[in-house]
Amino acid sequence: GMVKIHMKNMEIMRDRVDCYFTIIAYYDNQKITKKFVVGQHPKILTMELNVARVSVNVFDQDGNPITDALVMIRNISSKTDSFGKTVMEIGKGEGVLVVLYGDGQVERNILIKNNQETINVQFPVYTMSLRITNDDGKPIPAVVRIGKHIYHPDNDGYVNVDSITTRNPRVEVEYGSIRKKLSVDLSAKQNYEVIFDFTPPIISDIQTMIENGRVRCLFSVKDPGTTPSGIAP
Repeated sequence: GMVKIHMKNMEIMRDRVDCYFTIIAYYDNQKITKKFVVGQHPKILTMELNVARVSVNVFDQDGNPITDALVMIRNISSKTDSFGKTVMEIGKGEGVLVVLYGDGQVERNILIKNNQETINVQFPVYTMSLRITNDDGKPIPAVVRIGKHIYHPDNDGYVNVDSITTRNPRVEVEYGSIRKKLSVDLSAKQNYEVIFDFTPPIISDIQTMIENGRVRCLFSVKDPGTTPSGIAP
């Protein structure tokens, strides 16, 4: 916290020489101004700002620490370590704490009063497993969009995603010209399946008859496949 400054007055007229100098120090929301008389000040000048040491701990909903979350208070920022913790020097007073992780953001109004402050932040983080198959249960090379990100299923048709920061992400699965939207609630369920039924139903045993002047049709409908939907695109 030390700054060395060399000052020299170049004024040659003694009656014009200022006999004092002013030092102004800024940090975060703090400012201090001090005036010193030339030749009548100590060798080391002390400027004390009203700053606190703030520890921020970021955890998920299960109490697990979150690493590499970006923590911001005013213009000061830092990332959490493997224990979900970061320590910052912050000017005392009111402010807004912002935590960014993945696509999510948590904000909180804070008041820093003491020299040492600890703030705990819960940041919900979810996992999701999604399997994409056809109506015979075989994996297909679909394109999966979860939020702003695009994923491709593995050889078994699975897409596994960690660190989703909203319990209701926007999920879309696209195969060819067909697109399906999936409604999810990751706080209640983490495993989902999307089935594309490409096999049309088989219609057979068609019978027609006339009853009271109306034509009546009877037929049998069978939808092949291990997991038929009853319809096909």
